[in-house]
Amino acid sequence: MDMFYEWLGQRKSSKIRLAVMDMWKAFEESARANIPQAAILYDKFHVVKHLGEALDTIRKQEYTRLAGRTDRSSRSEVHVVVHKENLTLPGRKALKKLLTANKRLNTAYLLKESFGQLWDYRTEGWARRSSITGRHR
Repeated sequence: MDMFYEWLGQRKSSKIRLAVMDMWKAFEESARANIPQAAILYDKFHVVKHLGEALDTIRKQEYTRLAGRTDRSSRSEVHVVVHKENLTLPGRKALKKLLTANKRLNTAYLLKESFGQLWDYRTEGWARRSSITGRHR
């Protein structure tokens, strides 16, 4: 990326206000070094992927803690990693039961789902209002 900014030149680079990128560390380091005035926005796919991985880690920890075992496989994984709207009715019921029984997992799930909704808002004001109040469309 440094070569891109070098090719672009200092004058044009100084006008960049927003850099949209995936979460590769080299992209971020180059942007911070070459366009320090620009805000960085990570793409939705990579952010949601990291949130899903964090949620799965919590699911495994809670399963191990509650079951007292180190067996990491669980049918609960399917219900937690799949978006609620893509689940069948029995899957939704199983997810509700799982989240009702485990407050920590429920909190992590709600945070992940709420964060994913940020990309649906059309204005910054609605996104900010939703994140402050905890209400969604």
